[in-house]
Amino acid sequence: MTTCVRKEKSGDGPVVTLREWGVSLGTRERGALVRQAVERALAGQPEAPVTIDLGGVERISPSFADECFGKLALDLGSDQTSRRLRFANADRNIAEMVLYAIRNRLSAPTSGQLPTPSEGPDSGHQGI
Repeated sequence: MTTCVRKEKSGDGPVVTLREWGVSLGTRERGALVRQAVERALAGQPEAPVTIDLGGVERISPSFADECFGKLALDLGSDQTSRRLRFANADRNIAEMVLYAIRNRLSAPTSGQLPTPSEGPDSGHQGI
């Protein structure tokens, strides 16, 4: 398998092309592999944003999105996620899944405790 990361010609930073991992991305294991590639790209260009190209990807599962994008966002924090990650060529459903995973991880309690009923699934958040 190729590295799936290329340097952007415009100097904007590296690009991680998800299509190289498949058109249907559905497992946590695959999500972890993609997350590791993005983490390497981030580490290789500490100030540059990393573009995640979703062109050609037809489906991602909630598990993949959480493992890859949710955990990245949790590790980076909200400010760095906004500054360092860019998404390109995602259709509406995939974009919504990615945003859901990121928002879900960033809004989750960090104390290790289960959410209270007011924070749980009946608190007005719609599930996917």
